[in-house]
Amino acid sequence: MGNQRKKQRVGRYVPDLVADLAQCDANYYRLFKIFPEIDKCDEKKIGFETDRYEKAMVGFSVTERCPFTITLDLRIEIFPEHRIIKWPNLQFRIYKDTKSAEVISFEQHRKFEYRYPLFNKNLFQPDEKSQANRYLGELLEHFMNRGYSLNHLEFS
Repeated sequence: MGNQRKKQRVGRYVPDLVADLAQCDANYYRLFKIFPEIDKCDEKKIGFETDRYEKAMVGFSVTERCPFTITLDLRIEIFPEHRIIKWPNLQFRIYKDTKSAEVISFEQHRKFEYRYPLFNKNLFQPDEKSQANRYLGELLEHFMNRGYSLNHLEFS
């Protein structure tokens, strides 16, 4: 009986909670390097050049502000507009008390499962939530390295 249970579990995705939480925590700190005025400002625009010398604009906009959380939308536009490449829109939430940031919406997909079955009707990967948070981290890292602010400077 024990061998049958082991055979059923072979190949099953097991979430790595420590790595996932570390990724969300790192995303929080990356975001605050890019958008340090997030507590006072509702929008931040960043520009960067792609590898093919095209201009791109990233917009962070606060959609919800609560005592312990902030929800943001992230949108990317490339100029001249690409018909082939479409950057996904992300929505993520910052948890100020735990200093963490996680993706809560990727394009039209909301309410991530922590683990998906290997074969599902939407063709999601078993670790879809982990991949979305890693993607956010890679984007933030890219913006930190190659981005420049497009917001107006105000002197007081």
